[in-house]
Amino acid sequence: IRNTSNNDLIFCLISGGGSALLPLPMKGLTLGDLRDVNSLLLASGANIKEINAIRKHLSAFKGGRLAKAANKNGEPTIISLIISDVVGDNLDTIASGPTVPDQTTYEEAINYLKKYKIFDKIPENAQKILISGYKEEIPETPKKEDPCFFKVHNFIIGSVEDAAKAAESYLKQNNIEVKYIKEKIKGEAREYG
Repeated sequence: IRNTSNNDLIFCLISGGGSALLPLPMKGLTLGDLRDVNSLLLASGANIKEINAIRKHLSAFKGGRLAKAANKNGEPTIISLIISDVVGDNLDTIASGPTVPDQTTYEEAINYLKKYKIFDKIPENAQKILISGYKEEIPETPKKEDPCFFKVHNFIIGSVEDAAKAAESYLKQNNIEVKYIKEKIKGEAREYG
């Protein structure tokens, strides 16, 4: 992906869970470091927005960095076909937004870790990267004005709502009573039963 040209066309197939399948760490980190950070985050009670802000700043591809990497030697056209698993279909949340401008910062990532009192518990390599980013010693995740997004086209081709409607339709066609609750719920599943 780092050897693309202006005439190349890249298709990205992105879905929920993609973040776990795209774990390339930033230089200076190991997969073990990312695993340790992720374990601490999941146990902390942080919400998905907070978790993704941290993941994006420790990953070589998340938070728009896949689009940035593809633009290293050229300006290819990138078409991302996305299946959303998040309430509201927020593109930068789905799979941590590898082809989407990031709206978060190193400072936010550090603050979330401190909020849950785990900054000092994450691997030292991860702390160093976050601090270096905060001090602007390494580049921030690409933002919406970055030229790497000029030829990126993101399309949601399916969502949780689409799946729910299809299931409802199928069940009704098979004479099964359905109660479709359209209220959008965010949070820990254990809190909602």
